[in-house]
Amino acid sequence: MNKITGGTFFASLLAGCSSGSVPHQTIHVDGAVVEASFKTTQAAKDDPHDSLVFGTLRIVGERRIKSANLDCVALRLGNRLSEEIAVDSIASILTDPFPARDGRILVDVYWVFPEVKLDAQDLTNARIEKLAKLDRCITYE
Repeated sequence: MNKITGGTFFASLLAGCSSGSVPHQTIHVDGAVVEASFKTTQAAKDDPHDSLVFGTLRIVGERRIKSANLDCVALRLGNRLSEEIAVDSIASILTDPFPARDGRILVDVYWVFPEVKLDAQDLTNARIEKLAKLDRCITYE
């Protein structure tokens, strides 16, 4: 009886634990599906008053994509809109145009939020959006 009760208790604990899923959001831009998954936040190294939100962008088009302007994809956390997006890489990489591989884009990025401290809890309300001031975000082959 004790083993069954202990096993049931352990199973209920596992069921209550988070599945480890990463918050994500999907939008449509210029005939492409843009999916962002959000991994973590941290203070910017060059300015600890700024926060960075790290994630991955996956862009799949209605046809084969040649390139995309990553600057079109902003991140909104409540009433705050990211100031910029950058490719998460050791080297500096252009975000416009960002070249596709095999007709699609999969890239690690981070969004910059100046003068705000963010933590992982803030990612539960994260939403991506296309910046209205930019057009022709996706270039097809």
